[in-house]
Amino acid sequence: KIHIVKLFEYQDDKCLIAALKYVKDNIKCKIVNVSLGVKTSDNLDELYNICAEITKMGIVIVSAFDNEGCHSYPAAFDCVIGVDNKNDLRHISEFDFVENSPINIFAKGNVQRISIQGEKNLLIGGSSISCAHITAILSNEMENEINLRSALSYLKSKSRYIYSTKNPEHND
Repeated sequence: KIHIVKLFEYQDDKCLIAALKYVKDNIKCKIVNVSLGVKTSDNLDELYNICAEITKMGIVIVSAFDNEGCHSYPAAFDCVIGVDNKNDLRHISEFDFVENSPINIFAKGNVQRISIQGEKNLLIGGSSISCAHITAILSNEMENEINLRSALSYLKSKSRYIYSTKNPEHND
């Protein structure tokens, strides 16, 4: 089953926090796809805490990074799979894994023809599209129990390339 929670009047982080709380309290699911985020917030701790609570329940959150290259939340949280777009990927099933970075996955995000319910095909791109591709891969391939660790392990094992950035906590 797929449940869609749309934020038609998304205005700020409080709206996102309320939507995530609603999902946590009311929807039984394995994966939450978040195709938006915030760059700055006075409520980052609260946003992190609700994401961590959802993750502790065994639910995987897959979130899109900002299209302008900024860190955005919840994608940059360590309890979330953060997805950014990369234009050199040829197929929606291709993706690259990134270690030691807030960005966990690069997926196809260039302009693509997308079918939207009730609409004709649209040409759209960006990290929200990349995020949707990764959510679809996880939901199609990981039918058994899924959690953040198993999802990351699976994605790493199926990635086209694995990039490793220097761990920012160590000054080697």
